[in-house]
Amino acid sequence: MSQNESSDAEQVKQQVSGIFDGAAPTYGQVGPQFFLISDAV
Repeated sequence: MSQNESSDAEQVKQQVSGIFDGAAPTYGQVGPQFFLISDAV
C-alpha cells in the first residue's frame, strides 16, 4: 500500500467515525419525542 492509499484510507476512517460520533448521543432514541422540534408552535 502506498503512502497516498494509506492517507485515503485514514480519511475514510475519520469520516465514518465522525458520522457515528454525531449519531451516538441519539442512539436508542425512538418515537415522536425524537422528531419533536423544540421551536414548533
